[in-house]
Amino acid sequence: MSVVCQPFVSPSYQGPGPHLIDTLVGKYLLNHTNLLDGSQMTVTARTLAQNLEDVQELTFHDQEVIRPLENPMKAIGHLTILRGSLAPGSAVAKLTGKEGGRFEGVAKCFDRQVLIA
Repeated sequence: MSVVCQPFVSPSYQGPGPHLIDTLVGKYLLNHTNLLDGSQMTVTARTLAQNLEDVQELTFHDQEVIRPLENPMKAIGHLTILRGSLAPGSAVAKLTGKEGGRFEGVAKCFDRQVLIA
């Protein structure tokens, strides 16, 4: 997953505050990619698209905090999608940066942490 946003940068950067970033990025992803499904219901009992209706459209030329997917701050972020026998329905893992970008092999799965030793 690319990193397109750096909300906690130096004060010299100009851009939206951290409280607005999630809605601005959400509206951008909904309107310009196929990564979000706007028909999905949210905890507000409205669809994602309905919740983002009144959010302003994100512009890139007048701020430095959020970038378009075509020009990310980092090509690979710290979140990785897991698939395969370890995560049959898929899962998200947060990596520290030392693990590498790809893993292959047999996964050892445990029912409880005490069995790991």
